[in-house]
This record gives sequence, structure tokens and C-alpha cells, in this order.
Amino acid sequence: MRYIWNHPAVRGERGRALTRYVGWQVWQRTARRPVDVRLAADVRLRCHPHSTSASAVLYCRFPDWSEMRFLLDELRPGDIFIDVGANVGVYTLLAASVPGVRCISFEPSTESRGRLLDNVRRNNLNQVEVHPKAVGDHRGDVLFTVGRGTINKIADATTSGSVERVPVVTLDDHIPASGRVALVKIDVEGAEPAVLRGATRLLQTHAPALLIERNDSQLLGRLLETAGYHTVRYIPETRALVPVDLTTEKSQNILAVKTSAPGEAVNGVSVSAAAGVRVTTTGQAKPDPAKQDEPAPHREVRSVRHD
Repeated sequence: MRYIWNHPAVRGERGRALTRYVGWQVWQRTARRPVDVRLAADVRLRCHPHSTSASAVLYCRFPDWSEMRFLLDELRPGDIFIDVGANVGVYTLLAASVPGVRCISFEPSTESRGRLLDNVRRNNLNQVEVHPKAVGDHRGDVLFTVGRGTINKIADATTSGSVERVPVVTLDDHIPASGRVALVKIDVEGAEPAVLRGATRLLQTHAPALLIERNDSQLLGRLLETAGYHTVRYIPETRALVPVDLTTEKSQNILAVKTSAPGEAVNGVSVSAAAGVRVTTTGQAKPDPAKQDEPAPHREVRSVRHD
């Protein structure tokens, strides 16, 4: 509850946020049925009982406040967003709420991908592609854990419990034939370095901004530096990028942008020094589009592209 009370997304409505929390705790233990919550604009997310990522949306609207605001402020019509480790689709749906943005999402977990596809269909998001694959630095197949929700991951020798066999690909295998990849989100429970190693050509040709779950800061820092990226923090209120040092930064996620000249030493990464990044350092941030109240009604189900 302290997390919700202090969250920047619920300033001015902390009481309502806590009410949503208490109500959902009771609902998921008694009714045990999912509800639909408004994520952004006309996009709704189906929240299943005990779903960590969807529940966070119900409580706080944008649980990853600065990262989600960066996504909304950065993406433009015609851009491509890649979601590696999409889970039930929080980031995919948020990106798809931006008009004209195409989404390419990867989710190997059968259970999570089923909920992702359901969310895509319910919102009629024909611009979303869903791939039932893990992403790494080679092609092949891997064992993937089952029944762990947001922390399912590629299994290793120490893994216990149920697993399923899934295909693994690289992002370089999936470079779009047209359009610009503007933003890539990577949340794969420790396999983030492998995803970056398998995305060399993508990072060189498209120079997308990167949102990466932070698991191995030293290794990620070295890989990002080699690729010509600098780590920054996004300030939604001023729409500014502020340089950060991964050795001292405590954020759970890493935002990285590519400098105009890879390897160039810069004292501070600003928009003008970041290749492709188009948020501005002046002016006001966009109004919060995530107005969430009661559960939303269902929508007509249509077809969705997937492998």
C-alpha cells in the first residue's frame, strides 16, 4: 500500500487508488473473475486475479511511470514498437493506443500469450503482431518455465518445476522490411544481454530507444556502450532526458538512447544528442490519457495476426 500511496501516477487521487487496491483484493478472492480496466484512450486491459502486471495497472494506471510516459511522448504515427517479453500485453497495448504505431510482440509463455492475444482481440488491434517465441542471441529452441506469471524465464540447470519447449529467435531475424523501429522494450528475466547481442544490426540500422529491465547492470552497461548507447532517465513533467550512471542508479528499468556519434563522450545526453529520439526538452508533457474508473465493457472480437 505504501507503493501505491507514493506512486507519482496517483497524485491527487491516492484515496481512490487505495480503494481500488482494497476492492481488487476482495474481488479476486471472492468473485475470482477478471475485470477490464482502462489503460489509455479507448484501450482496455483484461485484469485476471493474481496477475501482477495487470493488477499494477488497476492500482496505478501507469505503474512504470516515467517509462510509460516516455513511450507515449516518443512514439509517432508510422513508428514500430517491439515488445520482447510482452507478458499479458501492458506495454503492447499502451504503444498500440498511439495512432499509427505498429507493434511486434514476443511472448513464449502459452498462458501469458493467450491473455495477450485476448487483450489484442478485445481491443481490435489489427496493427499488433504476436510471435510465440523467446528472443536471444541464436536460433533454436529452449525450455521455458510454466506457471510463474511475470517471472517465467528460459530454464537453466538450476530450474525446478514445469517447463515447456519454445522456439528462440533473434531480433535481427525480425527486422521489419519497412518502417522505423523507434522503441524496443526488453523484459526477459535476466536474458536481456542475449537479446542485445542478437540485435546488432537492428541497433545499427534503426537506432531505437531501449527500455530494458535491469538485471545485470555491469554487463548491460558494457553492451550498451559498445553499441553507442547512453543511459538516461526521462522526466515526464519537463519531457527531458537526464544522464544516469548505472553504478549508482537504482531504477528497476534502464532507458537508453543512441548518441548521434556512437562512442562520442557527452557530459549530458539531451534530445539533440540522441539519434532518433524526438521528445522535447521544453514545453508541457501530454495530459495523462490513462483515466481509469470502473471496469470497462467488452468489445467485439476480431482476428489478430500471430504465428
